[in-house]
Amino acid sequence: EYLASLKEKGVSDPEAIYARAQELIAEFDAKYHAGDK
Repeated sequence: EYLASLKEKGVSDPEAIYARAQELIAEFDAKYHAGDK
């Protein structure tokens, strides 16, 4: 479903998808650790 949504946005480059995934993971980690304190 995530990949399908990316394809709809015109993102088909695996490296771009990977980079975006890393951004989302970093964002999630930041929020998780911020709420952990």
